[in-house]
Amino acid sequence: MTRTSAIPAIFLLIFCSCRQSSSIKKDYTGWRSYAGSKDGIRYSSNEQINTANVNRLQVAWRFSSHDKDTGNRSQNQCNPIVIDGVLYGTSPKLKLLALDAATGAPKWIFDPADDDSILKKDPFVFFKVSSFVVYW
Repeated sequence: MTRTSAIPAIFLLIFCSCRQSSSIKKDYTGWRSYAGSKDGIRYSSNEQINTANVNRLQVAWRFSSHDKDTGNRSQNQCNPIVIDGVLYGTSPKLKLLALDAATGAPKWIFDPADDDSILKKDPFVFFKVSSFVVYW
């Protein structure tokens, strides 16, 4: 095979291998990783909530960690995770929370605050950004 005839054969091989990998059916029925899937497309093919019934959704429960900064400098970017019916998340003051996912009732709350940090007069010491909870 000459060099000039090998180049089209290589491109054909690459094209065929790309087509096979894209034909694999992907599972979008769950939300098992960040952003819904490893593709990160934030899509679910579940049909429990759709355009016909979305207007009937109601709040199931609310929870407040009472960490909101009155000067509006706090934020919560937590992407909570649910494992075996327990929702794990963080608060604006970096408390780690475990809530009953069905009722919102706290199971436990870990507060990393200590008195030394308050004595150092840093009013923003616990108003940091926590974006996620890691499970391994």
